[in-house]
Amino acid sequence: MQEETQPKPQTRTRHSSRPMNGDGRNASIRVKIDRAVVAKGLTDPTARGVLSGITAIARETAAYVIAEGIENVEMFDLVRQMGVQGVQGYLLGRPSETLPDTSALEGLGPLAQIS
Repeated sequence: MQEETQPKPQTRTRHSSRPMNGDGRNASIRVKIDRAVVAKGLTDPTARGVLSGITAIARETAAYVIAEGIENVEMFDLVRQMGVQGVQGYLLGRPSETLPDTSALEGLGPLAQIS
């Protein structure tokens, strides 16, 4: 009787061959934070804690984080302080079939820039 050998499971480390963006973030993992969390984060410490926790986990997994529903500078400042890499919302432009004039984004810094 011939003994069968089980194949060894492949182990992967956190730094295995995952596709990475130019900024070192994992291109395959994107985390999108709902606008309700961002809006409540301005006044509610619990929501701010959730936002902080999401961004901390994303940092540990090298995920790219996008906050949606950014409607004013206060919301933009909050997510920038939390370490969010991308934003969407009316502050940057209303939904449109064309790209907005990028000169309107110059004062907001690199987080809001269109690449």
